[in-house]
Amino acid sequence: MSISLVAVFIPLLLMGGLVGRMFQEFAVTVTVAIAISAFISLTLTPMMGGRLLRTEHPEQRGRLSRGLEWCFDAMVAGYDRVLKIALRHRFITLVVMLATVALTVALFVIIPKGFFPQQDAGLILGVTETSQDISPDGMAAAQEKVIDLVLKDPAVATTGAYNRCRRRDLDREPGSALHCPQATGGASTDRSGQGPH
Repeated sequence: MSISLVAVFIPLLLMGGLVGRMFQEFAVTVTVAIAISAFISLTLTPMMGGRLLRTEHPEQRGRLSRGLEWCFDAMVAGYDRVLKIALRHRFITLVVMLATVALTVALFVIIPKGFFPQQDAGLILGVTETSQDISPDGMAAAQEKVIDLVLKDPAVATTGAYNRCRRRDLDREPGSALHCPQATGGASTDRSGQGPH
């Protein structure tokens, strides 16, 4: 069981790109936790059980213990009946197993695969351009008009503007004001501040 759980996280460990970097630490943490849990279950738990558990007489058990024991015995008995049926019809069991494997391979080939579904990020980037001799205040006023125009669309939740400020993003919601006291030029840049456009 522990090996199966670790195998589930192997694709995350080997995944590249941004998604792989996001989930790599998570996969490593879970894998190490499962490995430690398996080691403790195979070593410390049996030792502590042999040292700490005492022999109990059936007549000293409570109703809850007897009820749980009856459920476990019923599960074991059901498994025993199903196993005997499978061993009695070995050829049919083998055919069902091979058909399941073949169907799994066929579905793996046919079904589209992807770790994350492609979806719309809901983000649109734009650039405002004016004359080369515009002042910073004039550029801010021009962007104010553009933002007011964009916010008239009911599908727009928030907008952002960047007027060559010193490492300062301008996020704006409907009704807020655009302010850039540290503007140093008239060229507009994107919100990541990667340079003038």
